Amino acid sequence: MNKIEQRIGDIEEFIEQCRPSAFSSSRITVQKEDLEAMLLDLRMSIPDEVNQSQKIITNQRAIMADAENQANQIIADAKTQADAILAEAQRMKEQMVDKHEIMQQALVDAENTRAQARADGQKIIEDATRQANDLLMGAYSYVDGQFAAVQEAISHTLGEAQRSFENLSGTLSSNYNLVTGNRNALQNSISGGHDNGPEIPV
Repeated sequence: MNKIEQRIGDIEEFIEQCRPSAFSSSRITVQKEDLEAMLLDLRMSIPDEVNQSQKIITNQRAIMADAENQANQIIADAKTQADAILAEAQRMKEQMVDKHEIMQQALVDAENTRAQARADGQKIIEDATRQANDLLMGAYSYVDGQFAAVQEAISHTLGEAQRSFENLSGTLSSNYNLVTGNRNALQNSISGGHDNGPEIPV
């Protein structure tokens, strides 16, 4: 109990002990000097209580300010840690996204490389097939030209042989006819006694 409460209690107890007035139950008779002394004591106690209350209020404000500062510091530290955690999470996310993008790009590059390799291989095969066909057609054309030359040479030789054979046949036929005529003439001469002899081929 503080001093003010104690002085007030003393005043209440003093009032209870005062005598009632003769003509009213709600009034009492008090000693003025005693009441003034008690009020003066109460008044003198007020500054101490006020100072103490002021100190309590000041201390309370200091405690509240300190608590508020500590709370703000805790909140700031928590925010800093949260920002750091979020930044790290964002960095890891970006790294994962970058790795994913790199993997995706690598897959695309690999697929493009395979497609280009297939296209290049197909082109090489087509070029080789075309060159082989060209060489084959060139070989066919060359052989056909050789056959044509041989055919022409054989045809020419055959014609020359045919003409030579015809000349030889004509000569042999003429000689045959001449020999036959001469033989007939000879036989006629022998059987008929003529002087005409056989013809001598010139």
